[in-house]
Amino acid sequence: RCLSCCCCLLPRCLVLGVNGGSHSLYSSVGDDVSLPCTNVVHPDCSSTVWLFSRTESHSATEKVFQGKIQNEGNEGSERLGVGSDCSLRVRNIGTEDTGVYDTTVYLSVLTISMSTPETDLKYPRNVTLRCSLLTYGGPVTCDSFVRDIVRVSWVNETGGELQGDPRYQVTRVSGCDITLTVKLWRKDKNRKWWCQLTEGTRKTFVYLTSKVSGGTMDPVGTIITAPQQPIDGESPPKPSHSGTNNINELPISRIVLCVALPLMVIVYAVYTTRRNRPLAEVSSVIEL
Repeated sequence: RCLSCCCCLLPRCLVLGVNGGSHSLYSSVGDDVSLPCTNVVHPDCSSTVWLFSRTESHSATEKVFQGKIQNEGNEGSERLGVGSDCSLRVRNIGTEDTGVYDTTVYLSVLTISMSTPETDLKYPRNVTLRCSLLTYGGPVTCDSFVRDIVRVSWVNETGGELQGDPRYQVTRVSGCDITLTVKLWRKDKNRKWWCQLTEGTRKTFVYLTSKVSGGTMDPVGTIITAPQQPIDGESPPKPSHSGTNNINELPISRIVLCVALPLMVIVYAVYTTRRNRPLAEVSSVIEL
């Protein structure tokens, strides 16, 4: 008489910065199971890592890294697979598969800072802007998860890298950390300084805007941080024209309206007067 043997699998989804959940899954030896993860950042699972711990006293081992099965030559790895939804699939379950499975998603932040104090910023003046990707391993070194798949760079309004111009001095500390030293002139007023993060075909941008405080004639300036909302899949929008002294210049449409409206009133008044004049003369003849 055969007795069926059961094992318990405990899959959990852990996402940094995002609320995740955990639940238990029960299966029998020889079954195939799929351990789900509902928080998927990239559809290609390039940001997904699956970890396995047999017991609480055992250290976790990496089963999946960046969506790929690890240690494919090891025993049991041939039974593992990653689904299109980044789930972990285990075929022909055995008792050795009992344990806790964690899927982790790494959250990194792209930011820009300025080395020159705002109170010390005058035109012309050299300033150094720093674009950093803050990762699990730190902003300078880049952790192993993103080191080989991302790159930050300074770009112009068309998306081309700032290079070949003696005005710009670009220093790359690492793939996650880059600085831009530039001499700011008055023509740079309202200019956006773009930093681009590239990961395969995906592109994300953040920027700083250089502004002049106290009007266009004020020699003291400041750089403020613009809303750093990522813009995926497109080039930076072209910045507005800078260096103009007509801060309160009216839009062309408003000027045209102000000129055309009085002319229309005058034309209508003249037309009405001329049309009513013959009627008045006829009325006078009838009364006579």
